[in-house]
Amino acid sequence: MRVPFSLLATATFAASVTSVANAEVISAAAAGLEVRESAHVAVPPARAFDEFAGHVGQWWSNAHTWSGSAKNLSIHASAGGCFCERLPHAGSVEHLRVVFVRPGSELSMSGGLGPLQSMGFFGVMHVAFTAQGNGTDVTLTYRVHGYDAKGAEHLAPMVDGMLSETLKRYQRFADTGDPEIKR
Repeated sequence: MRVPFSLLATATFAASVTSVANAEVISAAAAGLEVRESAHVAVPPARAFDEFAGHVGQWWSNAHTWSGSAKNLSIHASAGGCFCERLPHAGSVEHLRVVFVRPGSELSMSGGLGPLQSMGFFGVMHVAFTAQGNGTDVTLTYRVHGYDAKGAEHLAPMVDGMLSETLKRYQRFADTGDPEIKR
């Protein structure tokens, strides 16, 4: 039996909170939250941007998809473009909408990721790619607002944990071509 994404995502969010590095909850209040994740990749900004937007289906976690397979994800990095996922039986989901693109430098997308979408939360994810030494500093900031009877602040550690895990996978993929941890 397949576990619904919202349940799986909530469990995965909670499990990943303990492995947060280069991550920070900037603010969390009843009406919203802001998290920031950062990583350094050993490739120039143009390639870092391309690896992020052009290859999302290769580094995103299967656990953070509706279909169970990150290979169904794509980002059309153009204003109005979609961070979308193909679903079985000709279904689809728009995770985020691309609102700003400066190739090799910045990407902004709006919407609610995963269970935030069905909860009525909306956010803006901004990803900056900055040349640093022989590589690129990548900073992902996600600002979310909406209503939850418990307040949005209880969601901040889960969102932070999921995005921290996600950026770590991206970093490993950009640096090695493989997002998985080898033990």
